[in-house]
Amino acid sequence: MVRIERSFNLKIKWFSHPLHGLFQAVTLLAMSDRLIEITARSTSMDGLCKALEGRNLRQMRVLPEVGGRRTLRALIARHERQDVLDTAQDALEGEDDWELLLYPLEASLPREDARQMRRKRTWFMPADSREEIYEDAMAAARIDPLFIAIAVLSTIVVSVGLVTDSVAVVIGGMVIAPMLGPNLALALSIALGDRDMLFHAVVSNGVGFGIALLMSFGVGYFGTVPVDAAELVTRTDVGTAGIVLALASGVAAALSLATGLSGTLVGVMVAVALVPPACTMGMMLGAGRLDEAYGAGLLLAVNLACIHIAAHAVFFLQGLRPRGWVDVNTAHQSVVTATAAWLVLLALLVVAMVIRHA
Repeated sequence: MVRIERSFNLKIKWFSHPLHGLFQAVTLLAMSDRLIEITARSTSMDGLCKALEGRNLRQMRVLPEVGGRRTLRALIARHERQDVLDTAQDALEGEDDWELLLYPLEASLPREDARQMRRKRTWFMPADSREEIYEDAMAAARIDPLFIAIAVLSTIVVSVGLVTDSVAVVIGGMVIAPMLGPNLALALSIALGDRDMLFHAVVSNGVGFGIALLMSFGVGYFGTVPVDAAELVTRTDVGTAGIVLALASGVAAALSLATGLSGTLVGVMVAVALVPPACTMGMMLGAGRLDEAYGAGLLLAVNLACIHIAAHAVFFLQGLRPRGWVDVNTAHQSVVTATAAWLVLLALLVVAMVIRHA
């Protein structure tokens, strides 16, 4: 059993200035280690220690036996994290009485030499392990009362901002909207071949977008929609710049999930918003403005397609895949199929855009 113990202190320190906080967070993540703790039967510990020989484990200790079980404790560098976790799970395959805990490390003394840290630093790879990324994605994909409440509140805020033509209010609704997480979880579930996450992500997307469309449809049907408001008009059309923006934002979103740098998600949520075009589509449908609703639907579909295409590309390049080779083959086929489907959809959307502008 693998459990991930998280502390969010690392991700919210030093954010007095946006750029300063971003640079500090990147530096912190590049230098962060984890404390790994593996508890298993004493008879399994020798085999586990042998399997972990040659790994870059610092301060490795095996604690005295307690109740027929022993605990191995060590520090692991970020670039060794996934390899160590996979090796430990392989060594304990078939055992039914073991536990692996992974803790964030805020400080370690004496400090490691800065030159060694620079030599170890690797850039285009997941900062978090597969298991840590999985936990974050599953948390974003689960349906619970909080998710529903935030979906309702973000729809209300965005709808008010669109009707009153207030940029600030719309941006506020973008920031609290919960729809980016389930879409990243959907892409990750395909990369990992995880059906449970896939199910939760699909349900979360259905519930979230259903709430946005139904509530905004009510606003358009029962209220008066200022169809010439700038905030509404800009979300009834999409061009080449919108596609480029959505692709770039999708890459940033996937990287933020894979690196654990969740602070960057705020900017991504604003850049590639999903709830505002969904609300615009619902309002226009309720108001009987089918052409504008069609344009908003195109924008929403383009954003979704670009997020998923970019996420699949990032997860593939970063080597996010299941542990077993059988699961890897299955997941690879799923990723190829899903990416091809999203690319075909994006091509069809581009054709629809050209026809609409003609």
